[in-house]
Amino acid sequence: MLSNWAEEAGPLRALGLVRRGRDLLERSLEIDPEALGGAAHTTLGAIYYQVPGFPLGFGSQSKAEEHLRRALEIAPDAIDPNFFYGDYLMNRGRWGKAAAWLRRANAAPERPDRSLADAARRREVRQKLDLVRAELDKRFR
Repeated sequence: MLSNWAEEAGPLRALGLVRRGRDLLERSLEIDPEALGGAAHTTLGAIYYQVPGFPLGFGSQSKAEEHLRRALEIAPDAIDPNFFYGDYLMNRGRWGKAAAWLRRANAAPERPDRSLADAARRREVRQKLDLVRAELDKRFR
């Protein structure tokens, strides 16, 4: 919730909110790192690759990859860890690998209690796949 709120806040306020969210997620990992299919790892991974690194923020590509890979170990077929790992790879310019993970996200089974969230995520997946395909088309022409 803090991450969503941060998206609406200004840059300075957003960083404080995201930092609070990171701290809460890290505490939740101490309690149960596999809760909700590793959702804390997924969210932390997303935070770490989206937040700028030092000196502006606390972002870390290595921590992002570590948390996203851990989430995938816990829930290898789930939509969110596959989506965010694909997005992470896309942001790192690893287009071919990004496409593979995004396709996995698109093929993830629907969660019975999360049909609206899954539909929205699948729209995001398709948008990212379109961007990846366009980039790969440019590279291989």
